[in-house]
Amino acid sequence: MIVPSANLNANEVARFYADQKRKVPFAAVWALTQSAKVAESAIRDEMRRVLHSPREWTLRSLRTVPATKAKPSATVNYREFAGKGTPAGTYLRFLEAGGQRRHKRFERALIAAGVMRANQYAAPSRSAEASILDQDGNVPAKVIVRILSQLRAFGEQGYRANLSTDRRKRRGAVKRAGEQYFSASVQRGKVAPGIYRRNQSTGRIEMVMAFVTRATYRRIFAFYDVGNAAAVKAWPEMLAQGMARYPARAR
Repeated sequence: MIVPSANLNANEVARFYADQKRKVPFAAVWALTQSAKVAESAIRDEMRRVLHSPREWTLRSLRTVPATKAKPSATVNYREFAGKGTPAGTYLRFLEAGGQRRHKRFERALIAAGVMRANQYAAPSRSAEASILDQDGNVPAKVIVRILSQLRAFGEQGYRANLSTDRRKRRGAVKRAGEQYFSASVQRGKVAPGIYRRNQSTGRIEMVMAFVTRATYRRIFAFYDVGNAAAVKAWPEMLAQGMARYPARAR
């Protein structure tokens, strides 16, 4: 009869567990960060699934804050700085919770200039020409700049930055060749509240943005649920990999 046996040295066993214990903080910090990166990737995939043709700007709006020994936790959140644009987190958070959205920057400018009422929101018009809207059905930033300039919804500094040199003396609105923008804050006959464009070459008038009294989002984006599930699933494997990465530190 063969009985398997092993001669174990108590000191060697103690050293082994001491080494493992020293490795844990380094392995855990690495594993936390890697699990958060897996969560970030899963959230980005969820964006592609629930959003219609999301832009790279939106997909790159996530960032992982790595864990450290001093702060053993890793997080995934939105980048808050967007230059002159709107941080993606500003509108994605409403897709997480749903409900009434807040006014955007250009809407606040329109309200301050008296172009739009405080209880109104500007939404792209369904009747607008495809040439005005971008691939996502939104009014491009360059068109919004023209609208704000013509409707005098910029502050003085904004005006001077957007007026060409030969037009600064007039201190008037910027008018690109062949187009002119105007607005109606209330219903006037058949003219509904909104922002309109007149094409001077064709004489055609069309609504670019409609003024509505409700702007709500439906909850379609499960940021936390998707990210948390991915991180929890990845954690055991990442911790095992982390323990294998630090033999030298243990010695």
